[in-house]
Amino acid sequence: MEALKFKENIIPAKSYFSEEYVNGFDKKLLHLESWIPVCNPRAVILIIHSIGDHINRYKHLAQYFSDYGIAVIGMDMHGHGKSQGKKGKSKYQHLFLDVKRLTDIANLRYPNLPKIVYGHGMGGNLALTYATMNNSNLMAIISSSPWIRIVNNYSTFFMSVFKIIMWIYPSFTVKNRFSNSDLNNDFENGNGNKKDPLLHRFISARLLSSVYKSGEYILHNKHKVNMPLLLMHGSNDRIASWHATADFAKYTSPYTSLKIWKGALHELHNEYEKDEIFEFVLHWIEQLPGIY
Repeated sequence: MEALKFKENIIPAKSYFSEEYVNGFDKKLLHLESWIPVCNPRAVILIIHSIGDHINRYKHLAQYFSDYGIAVIGMDMHGHGKSQGKKGKSKYQHLFLDVKRLTDIANLRYPNLPKIVYGHGMGGNLALTYATMNNSNLMAIISSSPWIRIVNNYSTFFMSVFKIIMWIYPSFTVKNRFSNSDLNNDFENGNGNKKDPLLHRFISARLLSSVYKSGEYILHNKHKVNMPLLLMHGSNDRIASWHATADFAKYTSPYTSLKIWKGALHELHNEYEKDEIFEFVLHWIEQLPGIY
């Protein structure tokens, strides 16, 4: 599908950056960003951002991998960043279709290159769900701090009330309970989120319920992920449970790797040791068969 807007910014000797708008499944405009190596890329990473997030907050991660010859693409999903859609009102199935749209774009533009999905937070949840259903066109999955279960699970009373709200008013929107200090330890460089107008902290009752259910689905269907899988989580994550990630890693295929980063919070890509984390991921990718 033809891009509707496009601009390009050359990065000397290594890669170039572009951004454009593409049509989503419902013809809404979705903001897409790409980091393409000047040399012929050896693989493609597809970034799936988290709830309330946007793709440009991953630009340092994308730049790192594109500098090592790996193309990176990602887009703001419905109701996020610069894409169209009401913020906080996104449906899980619509976000899932955004993942499919992104993989379709990657397959169209890079038909002969291996595809690796990199999902963070709710994006990690979507990546794992996608892998259980549509894994034939992917080489590998990287799931960073996936939202399988939250750290402070809801009480039975809350869930009972929540189900009533969900039935009466599914688009009812609440504000996320976490703060900027829950995201990462690097307050100076990683927590400039209060000034970011593209971020939002809202989630509908319908989406919260859907992500909760998808987390349980993921745990019960982990045997369907039969491809190389890297699971990463911070041991001090106060948002998504690293214990659920560790539980998911059990009894999966022999191609699954689990890395718990001691002392890290939720956003591994914004932690003090992010360079070490990126290097670890790159080394893992370079061990995949078919990566040269």
